[in-house]
Amino acid sequence: MAFTLVESSIGGIFIAYSIITQLLINGKISGMSGALATVVRFRIFSGPSKDWDSKLTYVFGLLAGGWFLNLIPELSAQAFNPGPIVMKNVKTFEWMYFILAGIFVGFGTQLGSGCTSGHMLCGLARISLRSFVAVLVFCGTCLAWVKILNTPEFVTRAYNVPLDMISLSLPSYRALMIMLSVLGVISILYVIIYITTIIVVKNEKNHPSSEEYSKLTESSEQEAEKAPENTSLLHLIGFFNAFVFSVGLGFAGMTKPQKVLGFFDIGPHWDPSLFCIIIFTLIPSTLVYQFFILRRASPLLAHEFCLPKSKKITIQLILGSFLFGCGWAFFGICPGPLVANLTRSQWDFFMFGSLVVCGIYLHDLLENGINLMISLIKLGKN
Repeated sequence: MAFTLVESSIGGIFIAYSIITQLLINGKISGMSGALATVVRFRIFSGPSKDWDSKLTYVFGLLAGGWFLNLIPELSAQAFNPGPIVMKNVKTFEWMYFILAGIFVGFGTQLGSGCTSGHMLCGLARISLRSFVAVLVFCGTCLAWVKILNTPEFVTRAYNVPLDMISLSLPSYRALMIMLSVLGVISILYVIIYITTIIVVKNEKNHPSSEEYSKLTESSEQEAEKAPENTSLLHLIGFFNAFVFSVGLGFAGMTKPQKVLGFFDIGPHWDPSLFCIIIFTLIPSTLVYQFFILRRASPLLAHEFCLPKSKKITIQLILGSFLFGCGWAFFGICPGPLVANLTRSQWDFFMFGSLVVCGIYLHDLLENGINLMISLIKLGKN
């Protein structure tokens, strides 16, 4: 395997950019498992949740990023394996890894309220003790299972890719220019959207008095904060943030199972690329959040920040993180890279995605069953 120092670092910067803009403009964290679970759930009686539209748009953004990576040969080769699992290369008992991986990832991320994006990339940037514990649990679990089961050997054999000694790899000039162009175009688009919003808000004021008007126009930033939420605009920004996140994941190599598992395979085949992603995502995200976003009363275009409120270290958090760590160790794919891989139209990722959805529904079924039992017990006591 190749140590993609430059690609993974640039991918980490893309992910940090997406996390920062999603929080700064929309006021939301970039939680992949939460977005995916919200979209696939269907409430028979109550209908979709209130933020279903925004989550659906976000998932479409992840898919769009995957499609974009597929369009560019240099990016596609970096982001994806050349083909699906080679059936003859997989032993019968190894399919159990694949099946359990999908179910554990779906179930564990719901029980533990997050995955690598929500807890590791967003949670650690917010210096959340709850996320710190979750990361310790699922990374430690993944490290142990990779060592015990040697899943990197299974995955590389399944995809018919070599498990060679680690070597340094550098991206092509064209790939670098494409990535920089994407970030530049998205940044210009955000500036245009923000300025346009300020102008529209000013024009929609209902003839305020001269005194009120002077107060309202003290600064464009104050104007944006007082503006009514434009849900369509927020959805559009969420779409582009997810697009950037997905492109960053792919260029960093996190969409390849063997790349992720190689990081946890301490030894001659160890691939430190994931470490570059973590560094170049966490450092800018943490600095911006701690020294800029925390000092704001509200996001640029939304009314308020929607951040996780729970700070308790619960058994559900620990058990869910453990199960997610097991699933991550068995196949090396978490929700964000899964969605990006669906654009490859490969049967293995469609099957894995179906198993993740089954894990989500299994969690909901057990949770609803337990809640029903508690309600019945309380009713019996009364």
